[in-house]
Amino acid sequence: MSVAYGRDASVRSVLPPGPTDSPSLQSSEFAHHPYELFDRYRARYGDVFTLRMVGLPEMVVVGDPTLAQDVLARPSEFLGGAGNRATKVNVALGDHFLMSLDGEAHERLQRRLLAIMATARGRLMTDVRTLTRARMDSWPRDASFSLELEMQRLALDIILTVLLGADREPMRRRLGDLVHRMVGTSLLDGTPNMLRSSLGFFPLREDVHALIDEEIDHRRREGRGERIDVLSTLLEPHDGEEAMTREEIRDQVLSMTVAGYDTTATTLTWALLHLLDDPAVAAAVAPDVARIAALAEPTAAELLSATRLNDLVNETARLFPVSPIVNRMTRVETRLGPWSLPPGIMVCPCLYLLHRHESFGDDADRFRLDRRPTQNRACFLPFGGGERRCIGQGFARPEMNLVLATILSSLRLEAVGAQPKGVRRGFVVIPDTGLPVRILGRASVAV
Repeated sequence: MSVAYGRDASVRSVLPPGPTDSPSLQSSEFAHHPYELFDRYRARYGDVFTLRMVGLPEMVVVGDPTLAQDVLARPSEFLGGAGNRATKVNVALGDHFLMSLDGEAHERLQRRLLAIMATARGRLMTDVRTLTRARMDSWPRDASFSLELEMQRLALDIILTVLLGADREPMRRRLGDLVHRMVGTSLLDGTPNMLRSSLGFFPLREDVHALIDEEIDHRRREGRGERIDVLSTLLEPHDGEEAMTREEIRDQVLSMTVAGYDTTATTLTWALLHLLDDPAVAAAVAPDVARIAALAEPTAAELLSATRLNDLVNETARLFPVSPIVNRMTRVETRLGPWSLPPGIMVCPCLYLLHRHESFGDDADRFRLDRRPTQNRACFLPFGGGERRCIGQGFARPEMNLVLATILSSLRLEAVGAQPKGVRRGFVVIPDTGLPVRILGRASVAV
């Protein structure tokens, strides 16, 4: 439901209405079934409502496009770093984590990381194809397997290659195994049982820190040379600034790994589900798949010109945003529509609700390849919005097109089992079944 919240509306100091269930129950629902929670409370309270969860400030969920854009346009009043710190993400991933910063510190680091990722995008697409083929070679031919797990492993291979370089395979394998196990402890889900999760998470994180420190020390001894990977670039002083400390570099490597692999893997998994479910979707993207398969060394620009694959990824990201909300925190008493919010309140534009807004049509809860959600910029925010958009989006978009084209041009897959639902894992919402598939044979498009 949409409500007009005009600037001349009567200002109310109370928070928007919301469920009266216990914070423990709301936390559990948000951790395990976030999509159902948002649907239920929007139907009951409208596009803006307040949640109360264990260990967090009161959380105002915003599914109204006008109000969401207002929040994202006022970064000095609605602080992104403070909102993320409220979830204790900095405790898990480090105080120097980009998403936990605000103001000049955030702007300076974001500019640098955006420039680094732009360089990676221009040089590493061939590695993406090589890694995808290698991962497919390991898939069983005589049994079903979890496509979601395989996409996680592949995306982890890719992001660690971007961060460490293609020549550091043994280190990538060791670090990737530890990171994947660490994320799987569920500490990042925000589940109520934090003690049990912490007992698994923090020892693994110490092992991850030790490996990253080992790699930093190795690079400093060896020197950068001709290396173009992210870690080597971070080790160099930038624009006259002092060199980053070991802790700052470590936090960036860890956070970019965690945030960069699970998000991409999840979108790829949901996209492949739509392809396997609907032969018409597979037929529509087939020309793009054939064209990309024929490219010897695909560039990012060539990959992004794949219109129907772009449509597939965009519609997938609309229906299944990997992170259902973005976090902001009120710095001072702040106006939001008819409400006057005190400082210290979390205000969370909800991508799940925005992406299913009525402006997408009366079938907004259905997948439709011709929908073109990018035409509705106020509601479509797959990489966040405002000044804090994901630094990896410029790499992730061509990466996903190349991975999809490489798989579809090589193998015919079939989904087995029940239709999946979304469940939280770490930062993202994944298919609860893991999307089991089996290989039927070679694809008709030759690579």
